[in-house]
Amino acid sequence: MLAAYATAIAACSESPDFSLRLDYPDRKPLHAQIGNIMLDAVDSAVIACHTNVVSFMALAQACAEGIQQRLAVDLLDGASVLAAYQAAGLDRPALPAIAMTSLLGVRTTYAIPETSDPLLGMPAYEIATQPGTALHFQVLEEESALLYNIDLHTGLISKELGSTLMRHLGTILQTLAKSPAEWNTRPQSLLIANKEVPRG
Repeated sequence: MLAAYATAIAACSESPDFSLRLDYPDRKPLHAQIGNIMLDAVDSAVIACHTNVVSFMALAQACAEGIQQRLAVDLLDGASVLAAYQAAGLDRPALPAIAMTSLLGVRTTYAIPETSDPLLGMPAYEIATQPGTALHFQVLEEESALLYNIDLHTGLISKELGSTLMRHLGTILQTLAKSPAEWNTRPQSLLIANKEVPRG
């Protein structure tokens, strides 16, 4: 999914190379329903995305390797990363303002508003926010579907661009699902039919 997100962004970016922030939950399973009480996604990984590669598969593998490297040296949690970032002072580099929160793999312990937990019932409310984030992509899985959405800061990114990214993601995912051969084409080729692409 990170590779698909990067491909959609690359179509609207001036550069094929950029970094994305991946936020993910790492809550320890203290109780079977802990994810239904509170699910945080405060662990972060900054993943380099080089979309000008020979195939989408190569991009997906590179993203997966970046994630695995982050997990293998899981020395700092998200709070520690942010604390170190703030302590760096005014000369610190900016954290990527474009992020993805992955809830893939936690569906069995996490209730979403569209579903009811047999023990706790419907969630009272749900909030997703990432300070300093201009564009935030969230993805999770249901038994029969992949669910995703994009939140954006309208003062920084236009709604038109957000809509374009959603269309791009739909096109990319449908193309990859319909034809396994498409995984071996260049990422840019997955959106070749989209001529008009707003940039920002």
